[in-house]
Amino acid sequence: MLQKRKGLRNIKRLQSASSGERSRVGGRVSTYRLYCLDGAGKITLAEWLEADDDADALRKAGERSDYVSCEVWDRGRLVGRVPARPAR
Repeated sequence: MLQKRKGLRNIKRLQSASSGERSRVGGRVSTYRLYCLDGAGKITLAEWLEADDDADALRKAGERSDYVSCEVWDRGRLVGRVPARPAR
């Protein structure tokens, strides 16, 4: 039973961390999900992304999208797609 309680606590912690906004000094920051896709459209990388707003999230995703395209999501809302940057 103790093991089950720990699992539930971790799920609640994850849900609260992913439920939109977390506060920080000087304002609020939104938590987005970044999904990077391979050429077939399958997810190759998924990570949390903290940003001030949608535009900031897309800018940060663009900095990480070397050679692969990425999508930025805010819960169930697709914020935008970032195309792969060509090799230099």
